[in-house]
Amino acid sequence: MEDSQIYELVKKLEPLFHGYTAKERILENSSGMKLHFSSTWNGKTSISGLGGKKRHSIGCSFTKPLDKIAKDIRRRLLPDYRDDYFENIVERKQRQEKIDSDLLKLKALEDATEGEIRDQYGYSSGPYNKYVNSDYANISQRYNGGYELTILADFTETLDIISFLKKSYPYKKKVKEEN
Repeated sequence: MEDSQIYELVKKLEPLFHGYTAKERILENSSGMKLHFSSTWNGKTSISGLGGKKRHSIGCSFTKPLDKIAKDIRRRLLPDYRDDYFENIVERKQRQEKIDSDLLKLKALEDATEGEIRDQYGYSSGPYNKYVNSDYANISQRYNGGYELTILADFTETLDIISFLKKSYPYKKKVKEEN
């Protein structure tokens, strides 16, 4: 089936799917759910739900009457696809909220060090691939949520920092017991 024929089919199906709009080979609703219509080189036709966590697809003859195609989609594709699509939306929102929260923490570290947030070289974007760089420190977030701080200092400054840390964060030396 040619692209133009698929588009015509999708346009004819549009009135049978309340809230969906035909766009080329796709029926899309206001929630972002997309039903993609396709045909392979050997004549197999299918309809796929896009944007879910997993692939949802059914084979369906595009030569069937329109009401039968619509019924097939509603019965065989939409129930599982709809549930999966909205679960994926919720999970993406939660991931984005976590990323936004982590970036706010990096922004606070950036302000405290009078530095700037930079991207790790060669990595994709996201809070775990960014670090704060200043004239005297580098701070990066680890995947476990902790931070790694590298302080650039001369010998005397290093001794002062160690002394400050010992006073601020007391620790006990491990003492070996002798028999």
